[in-house]
Amino acid sequence: MTSTALGSRPMKRVLSLLALCALAGCYSENTDTSPTLGTVGNAPEPTATTLLPEVFNTESDLTVTAPPYALFGGDLCTALVAKDFLNIRMAGLAPGALINSGALSPDSCGYTVHSGRTDLEVLVEARTAQEFTQPATTPDVIAGLGLGAIGFEKADGTYLVLVKVANGYFSVTTPDPASAVKLAMIALGRSGG
Repeated sequence: MTSTALGSRPMKRVLSLLALCALAGCYSENTDTSPTLGTVGNAPEPTATTLLPEVFNTESDLTVTAPPYALFGGDLCTALVAKDFLNIRMAGLAPGALINSGALSPDSCGYTVHSGRTDLEVLVEARTAQEFTQPATTPDVIAGLGLGAIGFEKADGTYLVLVKVANGYFSVTTPDPASAVKLAMIALGRSGG
């Protein structure tokens, strides 16, 4: 009898331990009866303390995070400056004065130049190798500019010069071919390539 009594005690302990574990698994202090993720129904609404009261603008500063040897140091608006327009005639008008400039996108910068009585637009854009090797139209080859350069008249009548440099491709668009080539030559010196 003693051997049976000894054998049943450990078994009783194991069974009572399992019963306690089962009860503990069923117990919950959370009285929230709303559905949780992974169940059918809506997720509970977040409280005001779980969300930030405002959304912060976390957009990168391109001038700080630009990789080494980035085209124009990562800022296309450094391609041309006010003094660059003082001796350039555009569309046959007198040399112009820079009125305004600013980034139009991360890959382009627009310049407004007042020449004569007219405001003219100049555009500097980062380009791709495909745009250089497969232009939209048959281009003019421009010798002596960067590692290669092409130019063509766009559908809107402006002239685009696309330049290949060691660190990428860029274009300068102006109202006429002569000013586009001259401004592309100036921008080439600041391209970093």
